[in-house]
Formats: sequence, structure tokens, C-alpha cells
Amino acid sequence: MGIKEFICLFTSIFMLINKTQNKRVTNRIKILNSDISKAIGLMFHKKPKNTAYIFPFKQNVKDSIHNFFVFFPINLIFLDKDKKVIYTKRLNPFEIHYPKKKFKYMIELTEDYNIKPNDVLDWKQNI
Repeated sequence: MGIKEFICLFTSIFMLINKTQNKRVTNRIKILNSDISKAIGLMFHKKPKNTAYIFPFKQNVKDSIHNFFVFFPINLIFLDKDKKVIYTKRLNPFEIHYPKKKFKYMIELTEDYNIKPNDVLDWKQNI
């Protein structure tokens, strides 16, 4: 991880935007690049407000997702390589989800931002 990625984990210099709906989703983003950070995700955390947790993968995956030890529901957004929404899923505490299709990125959100299939999302610097 380079210094730019490291800084982004602790500051709000990136924003998540919905290009299809032409609106900002949130200014708070955490990009989880390491396998450990992806495995831990939101486990044992307090419910974050207005924060998107982005899980980038090196290749398309179809890994199961669990909400063990996460004590609040989360919204999962599954994206393809072009950051187009494949589908969304609301996951309750201690629930497991087996994805329908392969995905390149997954985003976890605690709020409902009205993100729909086929919307195109992007994250970029907010400086």
C-alpha cells in the first residue's frame, strides 16, 4: 500500500459518486485492500455513519459474504469491472449471502442511498 492509499484510509479525501444519478453518495470512504481488512470488514465495529467500505478484488470473485459479529444491517453493492452495479442486497446481522454472480468490487454501506442495478458508481479524490 502506498502513502496515498494509506492516507485515504484515515481522511475523507475520496468521495463515492453515483454517475448514473449524477449525485454524491458519501464523502467518507475506506478502501480495504488487504485480505485481513477484507476478512474483518465491519466486525465488532460501531455502526459507521455515511461511510462506504470498498472491497476491490484483483479478479472477479463469487465469495460468500457474512455479517457475523456485525450488530446492524448493511447494504451490499456488487459491481463489475466497470463499476456498474450488478445487484444489491440487504444483509441482516449474523446472516450469510451467497452471491448470484461474480463481482470485481463490493461496497458495504449502512444507509440506503437508493443505488439501483445498472447504476455506475465511482470514487475519486475530493480535493
